[in-house]
Amino acid sequence: MPAKDDLQNLIYHQQRRLQKLQEQQAKMGLHTPPYILIEIEDTEQEITRLQGQQHAAPTTPDAGLLTAAQRLLAQHPIDTVPALATRPKPPSKPLSGRKPTASTTPASPLPCWPGSPTCGTSPTSPCLAPTN
Repeated sequence: MPAKDDLQNLIYHQQRRLQKLQEQQAKMGLHTPPYILIEIEDTEQEITRLQGQQHAAPTTPDAGLLTAAQRLLAQHPIDTVPALATRPKPPSKPLSGRKPTASTTPASPLPCWPGSPTCGTSPTSPCLAPTN
């Protein structure tokens, strides 16, 4: 349920509560206990506050649905973070004129655990030691 519907629902229930309190006040007249009078005042203030919130609701339809992360990203886009914006690019070819070797090629993207089916199948595998 959108936030505006929630506010409308709260206002409706507070108005019903106020109506019942006012009925009690009318029945008791001058003998109305102070707690009922205080409840009437508090309920009227709450209705006024909720109506103010309802009229000050966001104008964009999804502004109330943004998560905290989305709001932070909107305030600080990634390309404005200095560390990420000035990151050096990796070289497109090996630094030396030689062919890539096991020491210059990147490690395999998947980790290798001793005893796994892929253990020792790559020259860059960290577990080339024989497993017994």
